[in-house]
Amino acid sequence: MKMEIERELIKSASDSIEKGSLISMDGYSISDVKEWVTSGCWVLDKITGGGIPVGRIVEIFGDEATGKSSLGFSILGEFQKRNYITIMIDTETSYDTNRVKVFGVDPKRVLYSQLQTIEGVFTLMETLMEKTRKQKNKKKKKLLILWDSIPATSVKEELEGEFGNRYYGIHANMIAQGFRKIKRYLTWEGVTLVLINQERPNIGVMFGPKYTTFGGKAVPFYASIRIRLSSVDKIEENKKIIGIRVKAMKVKNKVFPPFRSCKFILNFNTGFDNISSAIDYLVEQESLEKKLGWITYKGKKYRNNEMQKYFKEHTDQLVSHLFPKEEASKSKLLVD
Repeated sequence: MKMEIERELIKSASDSIEKGSLISMDGYSISDVKEWVTSGCWVLDKITGGGIPVGRIVEIFGDEATGKSSLGFSILGEFQKRNYITIMIDTETSYDTNRVKVFGVDPKRVLYSQLQTIEGVFTLMETLMEKTRKQKNKKKKKLLILWDSIPATSVKEELEGEFGNRYYGIHANMIAQGFRKIKRYLTWEGVTLVLINQERPNIGVMFGPKYTTFGGKAVPFYASIRIRLSSVDKIEENKKIIGIRVKAMKVKNKVFPPFRSCKFILNFNTGFDNISSAIDYLVEQESLEKKLGWITYKGKKYRNNEMQKYFKEHTDQLVSHLFPKEEASKSKLLVD
């Protein structure tokens, strides 16, 4: 009797509103994350719960020179490996062909845009998503859109206005309106949106975060994952700076426990140093024992460089140590 009433309610809603306006869950939700794609940084995958959730919005923000664009390029490359259509909206002119190749990106497969207004960016995204929705092929390709960056994108009124004019709240309002229009496409059509944002001082704040981000409250509200990057120190070799050590703090996560952090090494010439970063993470989490400069693994002791060399030859052991089986299958981590 109860099921009959439920079926009648579903049919009534479908007839009076539209098909699918009311559905029976049966233990399944359309908003469940059905697929994860690795970010290319193993320890970041660890704290996010599997990498980048498909069909969600991910915001990467932080100060300058903290690897935000580099992480975005890495995500772009990983989605390409899984045959996604990848779109780069480059209002910050951060895209460099040689640079993105370091992170495994095939420049020939990137659809590139340099639109300069928020209105133009959201119109483009809505057009692309709508076109994808109308694909009749059952194996239709999904989209990854990387927007770098939100603060570098103006509004039409500002570009056409005079220097010195003030536009209080106009950017935030436009972004909020844009998200309200495109959010319907994300989960339903498997569109993944990665946003690069900047961190700015929150002037006059006595309590709470001393930083804020551009674009108002809409971006933090709609993002499923927010990752804050901050520089820890620089990596030197032969008196030359070859990379940076970055701290990633997950300040929001709707699909995995939040407020977890990790540190990773970003080499300017080779990308993420996953081996060293994973070893440091496991030592910090006390999954690997380190005393007086010696790391103990399977009853044997190694110096740090010896441990790195060992895991480079036995990468599968490091991955299985870092990720339990369920986590490894979740992110489908690819190891060459």
